[in-house]
Amino acid sequence: MNDAMPLEAMPYQRIDPRRVRHSLRRAVAATREDPLATIGGLLAERLDETRLQPRAILEITRRSGPLTERIEERYPEARVVTARLTLPDGATGSRWRLPWRSRPARVTVNPSRLPFAERRFDLVVANMTLHWCADPLIALREMRRVLAPGGALFLCCAGAGTLRELKTALEETDRERYGRTWPRVPDFPSPHLLGEMLAKAGFAQPVADRDRVRLTLPDPFALLTALRDMGAATPHRQRPQGLMGKGYPRQLATVYARQFGAREGSIPVTLELLFGHAWHSTRGSDR
Repeated sequence: MNDAMPLEAMPYQRIDPRRVRHSLRRAVAATREDPLATIGGLLAERLDETRLQPRAILEITRRSGPLTERIEERYPEARVVTARLTLPDGATGSRWRLPWRSRPARVTVNPSRLPFAERRFDLVVANMTLHWCADPLIALREMRRVLAPGGALFLCCAGAGTLRELKTALEETDRERYGRTWPRVPDFPSPHLLGEMLAKAGFAQPVADRDRVRLTLPDPFALLTALRDMGAATPHRQRPQGLMGKGYPRQLATVYARQFGAREGSIPVTLELLFGHAWHSTRGSDR
């Protein structure tokens, strides 16, 4: 691969891993109605597009849930290892054993330093984790390192259009209130950038596509609560010190409605989901 391939400037280094872990630990337990569970279902559907019959599967996720069940149901003969970014508050252990498997099925990992041997897995599935990494390119290279030749990577992450209304409203509110802005929403990649990162990480035949979802919520308070419950708090090192003040949420709601024409009892919310698919193939492979 061409290491000189230019990439868009993305300020990933601003992400504070400690804040990400803290937010994920505080997240509410996932349910089947959880947006992350719905996204996991969309990612599971894409597994139907390959005839790969893996013997060992690595699932990298923010928290285990219905996607894990779908993977195990689809590949009942495979050994599935679920690697989580962190444990929720109150959890006492990061691993459990299935009765017919001799090794732990779940572990807690840093995606930038996966604790697995090279070429260990035939399939890697990464669900909504890439955009929380301080350097996604390093994480992708780690995924390729543990992937066996001929194996496949399937991933989903938030795209550049995700929460665009909230990002704009937060910036305008900060300007009005403080005379400056802070990065409160992560800089998510575009489909083009995701494809470039897959290629630069050494994957073959990378494909990236997107799916936009438009939601409506009662107000910005409901949106912020939902994000907090999913562990999606501000991950940046650069942020305002101290509390925002009681008037900030009301001002944010006013700006949100003014910018995007929200009706009483309803605000628009955009989610852009990026899906990536690529192969680990050796030179001369026909994949």
